[in-house]
Amino acid sequence: MATIPDDIDSDDDLIAAVDAVGAGLQEISHYLNANPEAKGRIRFPRGYLGTVGKHNKRYSWIEKEVLKRNLSYQYIFYDVLRWMSNRTDISGTASEMIYKHAIVVVSSIAEGLLAAAAKQLDYAEGKFPKRLKHLLTDEIITQKLHDELTWMWEVRQAVHVHIVNDLEWEKYKVTDARRASKAVKELEEALDLHFSIPPF
Repeated sequence: MATIPDDIDSDDDLIAAVDAVGAGLQEISHYLNANPEAKGRIRFPRGYLGTVGKHNKRYSWIEKEVLKRNLSYQYIFYDVLRWMSNRTDISGTASEMIYKHAIVVVSSIAEGLLAAAAKQLDYAEGKFPKRLKHLLTDEIITQKLHDELTWMWEVRQAVHVHIVNDLEWEKYKVTDARRASKAVKELEEALDLHFSIPPF
């Protein structure tokens, strides 16, 4: 079996390390499949996942501490999905489900942001589309961002599998996940800007 270089200082070293780790993981998987009671938990790389403290800083304007922490937990899970997509060669239906659930996660974050904003802006009760419309009417978000978030929310509804009428095979792409993530980032920025401006 190939060995991992002591140090990774070049692309050649990286390729050699990737080949060695991949081969090792395959052997571990074979062994654990044959010996399911064996102890073989692989150490997840440290430093890739964000922390609650880091993500909490994104939401200085949110008054509810529980919501801020729960939004941070969503981002940590999103990091796990990103790692699977960016650091492995997972493909086919499995990768498509990663993209789908990345959209679901960032949609949950957007939903939480809208709920917090609606409460602090004294909007009447309403679901995601209504709250989004309020932000548009008050010129807190643009029409383009409104449309992107509406698209994301419609895609997100596929989390309710029983209402999906067509096969989800070859339905989700990495560009969809990135598009949804970009929309939520822009929503965060718009709300942060709005709540950072002192009232008259």
